[in-house]
Amino acid sequence: MSQGDEKFRRLLEAAPDAMVIVDQSGRTLLANSQTEKAFGYTREELLNQPVEILIPEKFRDRHPKHRGDYNSAPHPRPMGIGLELFGRRKDGTTFPVEISLSPLEEPDGVLVTAAIRDVTERKQVEEALHLSHERFRLLVEEVKDYAIFMLDPTGKVLSWNEGARRIKGYTAAEIVGQHFSRFYSSEDLERDKPNEELASAAAEGRWEEEGWRLRKDGSRFWADVVITALHDKDGNLLGFTKVTRDITEGKRAREAFLLEVTKALLSNLDIRQLLSAVASCVRQVKPFDYATLAIYDPPTKMLRMHVLEASDGDDAIRSEKESLVSLGDSPAGWTYTMRKPLLLRGQADEKWPFEMPPQFAHRSLKSGCWIPLIGGEGVLGTLNMFSRRAGNFTDDDVNILTQIAGQVAIAFGNALAFQRLSELKDQL
Repeated sequence: MSQGDEKFRRLLEAAPDAMVIVDQSGRTLLANSQTEKAFGYTREELLNQPVEILIPEKFRDRHPKHRGDYNSAPHPRPMGIGLELFGRRKDGTTFPVEISLSPLEEPDGVLVTAAIRDVTERKQVEEALHLSHERFRLLVEEVKDYAIFMLDPTGKVLSWNEGARRIKGYTAAEIVGQHFSRFYSSEDLERDKPNEELASAAAEGRWEEEGWRLRKDGSRFWADVVITALHDKDGNLLGFTKVTRDITEGKRAREAFLLEVTKALLSNLDIRQLLSAVASCVRQVKPFDYATLAIYDPPTKMLRMHVLEASDGDDAIRSEKESLVSLGDSPAGWTYTMRKPLLLRGQADEKWPFEMPPQFAHRSLKSGCWIPLIGGEGVLGTLNMFSRRAGNFTDDDVNILTQIAGQVAIAFGNALAFQRLSELKDQL
């Protein structure tokens, strides 16, 4: 054996794929150790055998013709050209393969070098990924309560599910390729709201709001909308996903509830009766273990706490008297000063630049929220609710409680005015 032949054999042996060399008649002349591992034959068993021994039976009759066509015009054929190919092991089992062919000029004629790669694992991954994509597609298409669709970076609709058809009234054929701005009112279009939303989502990653949207027939519905930006690994904007939910009925129910709350609160001008009414209204929105109203006290420049209601059996909390709380070192003081709600979820990593109320230490309270009472005369104080369960309050709870707090502020302002009038009357 020449040094050239020995070097060629070493290169063949070092190849990561199964390598076989066949002559023009299809006889196997050489095979490497990877071929033995992949097909289960020894090299001695393969030598001088037709290469069709490595092909499943159902394809063997057609292979000589393919081999003859290749021998008539030998040329390099790379892997991954879209052919569905399979190999056959010695035990009869088959597996998916990719094969590259290279002609090798020899004095006795043209030989063919075949590199055979087992792609079983890759096919399994591709099939699992395809199945996952198909399940996700079916899930999105069959969701009927949410309009879920994709937008390109400019805002044109790329996909359209059944929920979008039901909620907005357009079929996929009517809307795909159209700009999503057609779902907005003329007022929103005048101030370029659709493009502002996309710009905000692209910059922040996500944009969410509630607002009016238009159906195909021109009718309006109150929608909860979430737009999420999609980026590639390099940060380039690929497009957006948009999820829209029709919450018109929920909005109407909430407005009716707030109307009842307003009636209940405004009908009580006595402070103590009003506190009881506030507790009753708030409990309809969210269960709690302890609730207070903190009203700003001008003479002391502090917040005066009024206990609204405590959980059943907690007589100690019920018996607490009014107390004064400083504006500077309390959650209620922060909420009053900043005029913004404050939510304590009860997570271990939460940290605040003030001390928690004493109730959190000796009443085992885990979570809470503080809502500013903003009326016509400014901020009157805060509505405060607490729970012994961590995570009891959510952002949605804060939103509805903020609306109730507005009515509480009006009612409390009226009650305070009535109290002042009563005091003046007594003085007279």
